Amino acid sequence: MIVISGSFGPLIIDAPESNFDNEDIAHFLVPIIKKYKELRQVILFTGNPILVVNSDPENYVLLSTKGKKLTGINSGFSIDERNQKEHLINLMEGGLKSFR
Repeated sequence: MIVISGSFGPLIIDAPESNFDNEDIAHFLVPIIKKYKELRQVILFTGNPILVVNSDPENYVLLSTKGKKLTGINSGFSIDERNQKEHLINLMEGGLKSFR
């Protein structure tokens, strides 16, 4: 995990999921991100849907790639409704069907 933080400006966190299991992400990392986002802008680079949905982002940008080639960009704002969260999970992980 790479965290870039100075005394001002955004807090940048890159791929924290590589250092935590999903339980630690949900119970430890998400509350920390939510706390810091009240104090300053947080820019989070992740492929983990638990972080994306539960950290309550104000907006998001999803990049789709094939190999090293960018194939799509999806973006949106606050994820307040259940159907928005489900749509985001479907975009990131293929939805609940992909876990069966």
